[in-house]
Amino acid sequence: MCGIFGYSCRKDYDRGLNIAIPILALFMEVRGDHSWGFSDGDEIIKDTGPISQGVDPSFFGRREAMFHTRYATTGARSKENAHPWKFTAGDKSLIGMHNGMVTNHDTLNKKYNRKFEVDSQQIFQHIVEEKSLKEITGYGAVSFFRNGRFYLGHFNHGSLEVAKTNFGVVWASTRTAIEKAMKMAGLKIEQFYDVKNEVLYLVDEGQLWTVTNEPFVFGSRYEPYTHTHSGRDTHGPSARGRWNKHKQEWEEGRFVNDLFIHGTWRGSEFTPDTAKNMAENGNRLLESGEEKRSNSRTRSKSKVVSIVSEEGDSDFCAMCGVVFAVDDETWESPQGEICDSCADLIFEPEDEKTTTVVINERGKTPPNPDDPFEVMTVREFLNSLSPADVGEGTNKELQLTSCDECSHTLAGDSEIYVERRQSKIAWTLCPSCHTDLTTLRSSTDFNYPSD
Repeated sequence: MCGIFGYSCRKDYDRGLNIAIPILALFMEVRGDHSWGFSDGDEIIKDTGPISQGVDPSFFGRREAMFHTRYATTGARSKENAHPWKFTAGDKSLIGMHNGMVTNHDTLNKKYNRKFEVDSQQIFQHIVEEKSLKEITGYGAVSFFRNGRFYLGHFNHGSLEVAKTNFGVVWASTRTAIEKAMKMAGLKIEQFYDVKNEVLYLVDEGQLWTVTNEPFVFGSRYEPYTHTHSGRDTHGPSARGRWNKHKQEWEEGRFVNDLFIHGTWRGSEFTPDTAKNMAENGNRLLESGEEKRSNSRTRSKSKVVSIVSEEGDSDFCAMCGVVFAVDDETWESPQGEICDSCADLIFEPEDEKTTTVVINERGKTPPNPDDPFEVMTVREFLNSLSPADVGEGTNKELQLTSCDECSHTLAGDSEIYVERRQSKIAWTLCPSCHTDLTTLRSSTDFNYPSD
């Protein structure tokens, strides 16, 4: 898992970014602290270690810039392997960075006689050589400068959020990072853009435009297995394992689409091997939705929150064994509590019933004239109720209430958003529904004038 973020100003550099950039950097450092990098389209600065030790005030003042935080999955933790890189082919060149994974990295190195250490490099060499991106399997989000212009995009549902602000546009791997950085810097978010999957966008003078004359369509997420053992196809919903041609041995487990989960079978019951899955799959899991779906019967899912105390306690995904972070959102499943990545692999997207958002640094939200909701804890909300306000979803005795939009149960010190009309409770919303109902999203169905 890596992180990207950046900005583009309409006119002059906004000095509020002197505050926002370090905050965005800290949020993205959680996604990767092995190395970091920066570029404004002309200069490239990068180094090993966490970005909090590298960002310097001399980086500020650029009209547009992009940053990267790396968690190394392929390639050594070195300055040379830190994003971004410059790529050339003839008279063409670009500077690019990527958050995600290319899963057929070795295949592309062999096919094109490349010697890239980092899988992400395959994407930009393909772009600069004008090769078909359909040859690349993987997922993620990219940002790159080419011919003095700035481009953004995500494919196979990689993590990318873009916001329109009072100074231009800002983007990052997560929406929370943008919201909190802008708020703390005193910069106003006007709306979030509806950035579509496998669509390339041009950022020009603080505005986002759709690029219509250039394909940005990739292959699937994973390079499929085609190996067989004892005459059996090992890549299917009924497979009990696979033949590992490198180790020349049979490995017990099962496939979830193209992801192999190590474990043991006892009759029809499957038990994942947490240690092996953490070692092999921990950093190869998807970060968001999966287009290929399991052949298993559709089941519903509900989101829960994994809170891992900062004293060192931990919790694990029951399917792949990945460790949950403090602010991870997780899912309830027949296997137990699982991560977003595994949930996206085994459930259909329309099965999602409820969503919650974790807000770790909870505090009172200042009044917003465009947002009539007050934020408070469930405990505070219940103590403020009069007998006439107590509804079906409220239980003062058990300190429980529910969201009026999604019916998700909220309890204790969970946050709730309340709208009162003439001193009466009109709406109570969970953080996710409050965000969905009160934040505008701008369409990105507009093309750059020169296309």
